[in-house]
Amino acid sequence: MTEPKIFEASPEAKGQAKQLRLFAILAWLLAMAGQVFAILKLLHNETMTWLIVAIVIILALAITGSMLWKKANRLDPASEKDKTRFFIQNQLGAILGVLAFLPMVILIFTNKNLDGKTKGIAGTIAVLAMLVAGITGIDFNPPSIEKYTKEINEQTATLKTINKDIDHVYW
Repeated sequence: MTEPKIFEASPEAKGQAKQLRLFAILAWLLAMAGQVFAILKLLHNETMTWLIVAIVIILALAITGSMLWKKANRLDPASEKDKTRFFIQNQLGAILGVLAFLPMVILIFTNKNLDGKTKGIAGTIAVLAMLVAGITGIDFNPPSIEKYTKEINEQTATLKTINKDIDHVYW
């Protein structure tokens, strides 16, 4: 009997995952820069329209970063053996999605220069955007080396059953 196969990402998959992670980090950095810009320049009663436009752009960047990060995790997953790394690697999209909005939400609601109407409208939109960014960043079925290993071994066992205990596929 052959030994069970253990999943290992190919060098091509690792390279593509690294590239996707770099683009995700770039998107999150742009979202954070947009947040800083919005906080410094747009938290005024006169610029509420531009503040809402900035929130939408930040949301698009945060979601893009989260989707790229999830795709990278599918190509090069973490191991479940290290629980902390596994959690952080798979849920980083949710964490950074929330961080792309949290300081802005706090400043909108604590800013004494904004009137109640502006706080209500801009604050509600920012909170909704923060929730959307957080929820879309969550990986509800995170990949892992152990899951992929199990799938490979199940497929090999099925193949052996079909091919009379031979682990070969001919094309």
